[in-house]
Amino acid sequence: MSPHRSEHGEERRRVLLVINSLVRGGAETQLLGVARALRQAGDEVVVATLRGGNDFAEQIEGDGLQTWLPASPDAGWDVRHAGRIVWRAWRWRPEVTVSFLLQATLLTRLLNVLVRPRRSIASMRNEKLETRLRTWLYRVTCGLDDVVVTNSRSAARTLRHNGTVPDDPRRIVVIPNGIDADAVRARATADPARTRAALGVAAESVLLLGIGRLSDQKDWPTLLDALARTDDSVSCVIAGEGPQREALEALAARLGVSERLTFLGLRHDVPDLMAAADALVLSSRYEGTPNVVLEALAMGLPVIASDVGACRELLEGTEGEVVPPGDAAALAAAIGRRPRRAGDSSAPASTERFAWGAVQRQWVALVHDRRAG
Repeated sequence: MSPHRSEHGEERRRVLLVINSLVRGGAETQLLGVARALRQAGDEVVVATLRGGNDFAEQIEGDGLQTWLPASPDAGWDVRHAGRIVWRAWRWRPEVTVSFLLQATLLTRLLNVLVRPRRSIASMRNEKLETRLRTWLYRVTCGLDDVVVTNSRSAARTLRHNGTVPDDPRRIVVIPNGIDADAVRARATADPARTRAALGVAAESVLLLGIGRLSDQKDWPTLLDALARTDDSVSCVIAGEGPQREALEALAARLGVSERLTFLGLRHDVPDLMAAADALVLSSRYEGTPNVVLEALAMGLPVIASDVGACRELLEGTEGEVVPPGDAAALAAAIGRRPRRAGDSSAPASTERFAWGAVQRQWVALVHDRRAG
């Protein structure tokens, strides 16, 4: 099926982007950035989700995107809704499919068999999957996509080495995560001292900030263990929700760090938290290119991260450092070397190669099957 044309004569493709949900997170932010770029390039774009939840409704409306979402915002995985996506895709006949995250990718690969798009792209956001079964499912269905996109050179090497994706450089493409550094900084509007006071953190304390889903991937127990190995001058706040919250609160009590640790839940003022913190700590077991590290660099916030995914690449030439994943002693030592920041004196690190304009051009070129200009 040939692409149709816009009123100005450009090729106009029907592009279906599929993701698990639109609950705010790094993958969701990146997918919508890609959708915006394709819409601006003249394509007709639909975003479909498998589950309910939409933290980007205003952005989606402003970008003029069509959506195929469950009827209920609280809907979980629903076979009937998945069937509706398949039926609507069959009728709409997208010329390109793009999927983010495992469940969405598996459904989209089924769609590819039925719809036979001219081009199909899957985006792997981490350097590995959680279980052997998931890895096997991804591997055996990989032939139903033309290209797999990952967001770091490190992740691409790991995925090819462990057989998750074909060991063929033509089948895997590296496109880094995009960030609008100026927009991140513009969102930091609160006085850092007042933010610290509102968090109950003393002015002289070293404030660590953790951001992310409370799940196994982020390995919060290692951070809590490291916190227990530091002195009382170190406090920590964690912004994020997830299934492990109750267990983590219990672990904090057992380790004796509950008075120095606060679980903030889901927050929409992350740049203000970054402006008030002394270091971002990322204790993940695995990653791709973590958006939160890019945002910290844009804010001039030093980062202590596990040596996973693109973290080492991102932190080269900055005040940050990487430590072995799962090593609480090494993490505690790195925290001990991190001094209290003197106001807002830290200069933002360069994020030029992750600027949204460059990243979006790469995505548009890939979807349109041509080289980026």
